[in-house]
Amino acid sequence: YVAMFYNNLASEAIAREDYNTAFWLLKKTLELTPDDPGAINSMAVVHRRIGDLEKAEDIYHYGIEHLPDKISFLRNYRVLLEQQGRNDEVQQISQRLIALDDASPFDWIHAGHKAFSERDFQEAAAFYRKAARIAPYLHESYAGLAKAYYMIGDREAAEREFKKALEYTQRPSTRSMYEAKLVALSQGF
Repeated sequence: YVAMFYNNLASEAIAREDYNTAFWLLKKTLELTPDDPGAINSMAVVHRRIGDLEKAEDIYHYGIEHLPDKISFLRNYRVLLEQQGRNDEVQQISQRLIALDDASPFDWIHAGHKAFSERDFQEAAAFYRKAARIAPYLHESYAGLAKAYYMIGDREAAEREFKKALEYTQRPSTRSMYEAKLVALSQGF
């Protein structure tokens, strides 16, 4: 719990662009939990953002080869490659990401949310589709797909996916939200 506390503080420091504080908090996290994938990934992000690209790349390689959360490591490593204009390697990482066989639908949903927040709606849709194939009973995959399709401009697909999300959710407040989104879609919003 202490390591998680430090890791959360480090994430807040990264968000504030206080990389010195983030570095020391992540260092403390890694003293307590040396193979924490989130802390290692965050340490690579810190190094990338301060311009220590060689160290960031070394950390990404370590994470990709030795740790379970390959999706986050690959996505963040791709950002580093994009910054350096290494387009052939960016394409290789993108293909590797899509081909990745991660059995956790939540990893794919999280990757979809991250891609969506970065306005990469095509990639977000691909990640949500993977989550839906792995766990077709999770409404979050379909809701994410619906939002991605809407942003892409495919209202028909967005409506279809919101209907699936509605079918698989049990929580009344979530059902109400999906119903409202369906009504808005049908009225052309």
